[in-house]
Amino acid sequence: MSTLLEEKPLTRPASRWRNFYWLDKQMLINGEMRGPGRTPSKFVWPTKDIAETMAAKRREEWEKIGVRYLGAEEES
Repeated sequence: MSTLLEEKPLTRPASRWRNFYWLDKQMLINGEMRGPGRTPSKFVWPTKDIAETMAAKRREEWEKIGVRYLGAEEES
């Protein structure tokens, strides 16, 4: 019998990524007052790449009304 511990691979929990935005003023977004300041998206994505791609689709439109994209952050 061996006294060495058997190494088992660790399974990482699934990652979830949320986009964050900076709102220059308080705004009504989807029926909810948000901002001013750092504001999280309501949507959560399985990868950082998907989160950033989804944010890029409307970035120009949002910047015209005072919303700046800050980036995607991993949730624990």
